[in-house]
Amino acid sequence: MKPKLINEIKLKYNLKAGVIILLLITLVNSGKSQVTAVVKNSDSSTKVMPINWSGFQKKAPSNKLANTVKATLLNANRFALTTWYHEIKKYQPDSSGYLDLKSKSKVNEYRYRFPAAMSFGIAIAIKTGIYDPSITGVSLQEAKDKT
Repeated sequence: MKPKLINEIKLKYNLKAGVIILLLITLVNSGKSQVTAVVKNSDSSTKVMPINWSGFQKKAPSNKLANTVKATLLNANRFALTTWYHEIKKYQPDSSGYLDLKSKSKVNEYRYRFPAAMSFGIAIAIKTGIYDPSITGVSLQEAKDKT
């Protein structure tokens, strides 16, 4: 290649690289100014607000998929509250009314994660109003007590 042609190619690439760098600098500065504007213009009363629970009054859907999920959750609740609780884990409340989770496994993750996950599933069913004692075989009050 001729030196002149090589110089022209280098110049083209240098110009393209320069334009890209300028665009990036502009974008970064633009983003910084937007963040600064938002931070400067927000007062502390709007940063953290309590949850408006009245906006969460919608009932659980009743289409085929929702009914399948509901049946699956209630089946998991039935297992958690009966077989898993009594036969697998053999939980018994101690003198203070709490379960002694330490005695069930030597692995901390298994001691706490599994009971927490089971309780979470039961709590979801109770809170959403889909918990059904006729399916789980456990009264609502007993489910709440075990959760």
